[in-house]
Amino acid sequence: MGRRKKKSIRQEYTEGLRHLAFGEIQDAVRLLYAPEEQILPALGEMDLFNISEIKRPKGGGMEIKFFDRLKALEKLQALEAAEGNTAAAFYQALEAGAKGAITVAVACAMAGMIAGCITVTGLASILINAIVQMAGDATMIGLLLTMICCIILGMGVPTTANYCIMASTCAPILVQMDFPLVAAHFFVFYFGIVADITPPVALAAYAGAAIAKANPMKTGINATKLAVAAFIVPYIFAYSPAMLFDNVSSAFEVVQIVVSALIGLFGVAAALNGFVYKKIPMLFRLAMAAGGPVSYTHLTLPTTSRV
Repeated sequence: MGRRKKKSIRQEYTEGLRHLAFGEIQDAVRLLYAPEEQILPALGEMDLFNISEIKRPKGGGMEIKFFDRLKALEKLQALEAAEGNTAAAFYQALEAGAKGAITVAVACAMAGMIAGCITVTGLASILINAIVQMAGDATMIGLLLTMICCIILGMGVPTTANYCIMASTCAPILVQMDFPLVAAHFFVFYFGIVADITPPVALAAYAGAAIAKANPMKTGINATKLAVAAFIVPYIFAYSPAMLFDNVSSAFEVVQIVVSALIGLFGVAAALNGFVYKKIPMLFRLAMAAGGPVSYTHLTLPTTSRV
C-alpha cells in the first residue's frame, strides 16, 4: 500500500471550518447529561470538535460553550469564493499592471519625442559643442554647465522620462570630455532628479508645501538649501568613478572615497545650516565650509585627450 498523501494546511483549514459549520453536537449533549461512569469509557470516541470551553461551576453541574457556527460559515464561504475567483484575480492583476504601465509608456513616449526633436534639430550637437568649447580643459566648468542644463531640462519631468532626456542630451557632453560612461550617466541623472527640489519648478518641494500649507517658493528654497551638500556627490563620482565600483584598484580605495565623502558632506551641510547639535559661530561655519571640499583632496581630475 502506498503512503497516505499528506494534507496541505489549506485543506486542513477548510475541513476544520466545515466541521465547525456543519458538525453535530449529539456527543456534546451526551457529555452534558449522561452520568460520568458512562462518559469516561466512551470519551475517546466522542466528537467534541465544536466545543470551545467546558466549565464546572462551584455550585455543581457543567457549562459548555460552542464555537460560532455563523462565523465559521462566513469564513468558509469567503475561502471558497477566493478559490473560485483565481482566474478573475489574475485578470485583475493584469489589468492593474497595464494601467500602471500607461504612465510609464506616456512618459517614455514624450521623452522620445523630446529626444527626437533635440536630435533632428541639431540642438544636442550644438549644446555639446558649446559646453565643450566653453569648458576647454577646465573639466570643473564643464561639469557646472552640464549640471545647469540637467536641472533645466529635468524640471517637472517624471523619473523615467528624465533619464531618457538626460542620457540623450547631457550625458554625451561628459563622455566627450573623457569622463567614464557610468559616471557620466549617474551625474546627469542625479541632477535631473535634483530638479524636483530646485526652484522654480520644485515639484517635490511644492507637493510638501501643499500638504503643510506653507509658502511654495520658501519651501523650495529651504529644500535646496538643505540639499546643497548633496550637490557635491555627483562631482565625487565623476572625478572618482571608484565610488561607483568602476575601475576599482582596491577595496581600500572605495572605503577612502566613501569616508572622505561623508566627512565632506557633513562639513558642508553643517556650514550651510549653521547647526551641529547646537548653533555654531560664523567663523566655525566658514572653517567647516572650507574643510568640506578639502576632504576630497584624494580626488584626481580625469586626463583629457581632446584635439
